[in-house]
Amino acid sequence: MTPSEVSRLRAMRMIEEATELLGEDHLARLVDGPLDQAAQAFQCGDGDGSLRFLHEAVESYVRHLYEALGWPLPTLAVRDEAIAMLARLYQGAQRSGYDGAVADAIDPAGTGVPLVLHNLTEALRADLRYTYTRWVRARYIESSDWPTRCEMARIILGRCRKWLPTRLQRFPAEWFAANVYELLTLDLATNEQLLSPANSSSE
Repeated sequence: MTPSEVSRLRAMRMIEEATELLGEDHLARLVDGPLDQAAQAFQCGDGDGSLRFLHEAVESYVRHLYEALGWPLPTLAVRDEAIAMLARLYQGAQRSGYDGAVADAIDPAGTGVPLVLHNLTEALRADLRYTYTRWVRARYIESSDWPTRCEMARIILGRCRKWLPTRLQRFPAEWFAANVYELLTLDLATNEQLLSPANSSSE
């Protein structure tokens, strides 16, 4: 077997595995399913609108989420992790971070702490998805040598070249070797859109 054949076989295997791991169905099973189940099972109770209640609710919720995801936290670490999550991830109606969570929790026009927990769930969802897809990118694409990346680009271009801007369609596969991940996500997004019920029903 020639070196080019070895690179092509390796590229095919890498693409197949990365495609499976980056697919929406897999991400939904890995991240969304457990997160949604945990969120639906949690009851924060009626609060008094105090900062203390916000802290207690978020701490309980973070402990609950981490246990549901299989990452139980030591008791002494829960409070620090809860505050750190708010500071790092929270996106509120007007502000972000910890201050944004406090503002949403006490806003009389909003739904208080349940809104904070919902927003925190969505922020954690996005963060977990990003972290996981970043790992897939590093494991299957960035760790590959240049000949394998060129082959990966060539294989993916065979499936999605027509979706590229016209000015890019004429470039050889080697030109895209540094952007294999972007090609792969384009191919995935296009296929998922074409296979969506809305598109299927319109055919």
